[in-house]
Amino acid sequence: MKSWKIITLLISVGCLGMFIWPIRAEIQQLKTENITLTQTQTQKTAEFKRIQKHFIAINSQEKQHQYIPKTLTQAGFLSEIQRISAEAGFFISSYSFSKSTNQTLNLNQINAYFTLEGSESKIIRFLQLVEKNPLFMGIETVNLPPVNDTEQYAIDIALYALYSE
Repeated sequence: MKSWKIITLLISVGCLGMFIWPIRAEIQQLKTENITLTQTQTQKTAEFKRIQKHFIAINSQEKQHQYIPKTLTQAGFLSEIQRISAEAGFFISSYSFSKSTNQTLNLNQINAYFTLEGSESKIIRFLQLVEKNPLFMGIETVNLPPVNDTEQYAIDIALYALYSE
């Protein structure tokens, strides 16, 4: 009886081996394909993330350009500065301009240099109006000389505005 069990066991193992042996190569091939596909997926995921970053950057630039005028003249910029100054209670008597290119944003830029004289509250009001202005402009530098005994200040301002063409 024991011999029949051993013979049956050997026949079973032999039959099992006959079925498994031919698919062993296929199993190895599937493992290799799985590794290749995993590597390809990793590469494609990295490429997708890189493209997604560029898309987000382009989309962000397009949104920024909605607020940046295509053209801007010195006269138009001066008119806006004078309007803001008047609203803050200033009159600008002398100013100078220059044009440049903002390399970081790849946009054109008009720079205005002038001095404001007035009280602290007027200067703060002027700075707030610049910040809230719909024209995309900003303050490059503000130079506040030493304060004298009066409540009046004279500050030198370098203001810029961006435009695309």
